[in-house]
Amino acid sequence: MTDIEVADLPIEVPRNPYCPFSEEECAKLAPFTGRRAAFEYLQQQLTAPTNRVAAVILGGRHSGKSTMLHYFRVIFDETYIGVFVPLKHLMLSHEANLLLTLAHTATALLMQLGFLLTRLPSQPDDDSEMREWLADRFLPEIFMVIRPHRRLVFLLDDAEELIDAALLNKTMPPDTFTYLHRLLQQHPQLNLVMTVDTDYEPHLPNVSPLVDAMRTHRLMNMTLEESAWLVQYPPRKLYTVTDEAAAAVHRASGGQPQLLQSYGFHLFNLWQSRKDNNNIVPDDVKAVTPSVYSQSEEEFRWLWGELNRNERLVLTAISGLLYDNPLQSINTSSVETWLIESDYLIDATSINAAIRSLEYREVLTVTGTGVAPSAGLLQKWLLENARVSDQPHEVAGSERAPQRKWLVPLIILVVVIMVGVIAAITFSRAPQSTRTNPPEPTVTLATQE
Repeated sequence: MTDIEVADLPIEVPRNPYCPFSEEECAKLAPFTGRRAAFEYLQQQLTAPTNRVAAVILGGRHSGKSTMLHYFRVIFDETYIGVFVPLKHLMLSHEANLLLTLAHTATALLMQLGFLLTRLPSQPDDDSEMREWLADRFLPEIFMVIRPHRRLVFLLDDAEELIDAALLNKTMPPDTFTYLHRLLQQHPQLNLVMTVDTDYEPHLPNVSPLVDAMRTHRLMNMTLEESAWLVQYPPRKLYTVTDEAAAAVHRASGGQPQLLQSYGFHLFNLWQSRKDNNNIVPDDVKAVTPSVYSQSEEEFRWLWGELNRNERLVLTAISGLLYDNPLQSINTSSVETWLIESDYLIDATSINAAIRSLEYREVLTVTGTGVAPSAGLLQKWLLENARVSDQPHEVAGSERAPQRKWLVPLIILVVVIMVGVIAAITFSRAPQSTRTNPPEPTVTLATQE
């Protein structure tokens, strides 16, 4: 790996450099920072002579996994030839499709880099021969072309698609991962890097021996320093974002990469619209926040849909507590009390489990003084949208249905009315007396008249 600092990557700013969207071509050009630890992990995994497993980068939705792979060739020197393979766009109904894609993508990149590929073997007509062709004919020829001092690194983006195909949907052979592991063992010049969504982390032990579930790296949200760099450094020759404004961006975004890109995008547009003031201050951050929020609502809605019932209830309680008193310290006890008062009974153990899960997802920030949503914009969305009635159909066994305080009196009232109606019907159907004078009406009958 070269000595270049991620923060010193050359970035031209002829136009708005930020990418608040998920389009791949846009993301390739967006400012990038904060992943030095991840690249150091990759360097360690790729250079260890005895390491014959795939390096795994874990990350949530829009955490920058794909962008990181696009920067592989910038961070690593020319001895590491990174072949980007987007699995999300690949039909994984047959293993032959995957193996041919690896071969074709590597060939195209090497030709682009100027290597002469005149002796590559033609692919077999029978898909059943594809494994042997790739392992024993294609790859050995490739390694002769790039010479022994270089390595070929397949960068498998969105590798959860491969996990789906091989382990869950069974559209590919169950030993696909074993075959890929044999390729690594057979060819010391070959490496694999896989990006995997954190939701698939529980499946990683089943990807063995290709993956060592204990040797992965997880991408986290950006720190305050990393967030500040992202909004300050790229446009530094055009305008200045004050430290106070950068801190305001971090509080609102929680360091979530896509939210940071959105703030950078709208702050750039704000500067471009006025051009008479080259300082971005906290009031400017406040001015663009509605636009960032509007652009991010769908993402918050998606996140809410991914949470289970307990997690939703805990977030709703935290949101309600902060609405009542934004400065209060929130803990398990206060969440439990709020839920009880709202007629939702969840024990402290379940609340703690939900908080841990939300912290792992970086939805909540847990400190020694309490818990709070990690992003100010998420807090705003929860206040406007989180409702205890918005629950998925699945109900955990430890949860009890909400108890309504008015339910028992209503049942008693209904019973009293029904008893009266039954008595009235019974009396009206009884044999009539031979007495001339009719009986005095009962209280029930008198009420009905």
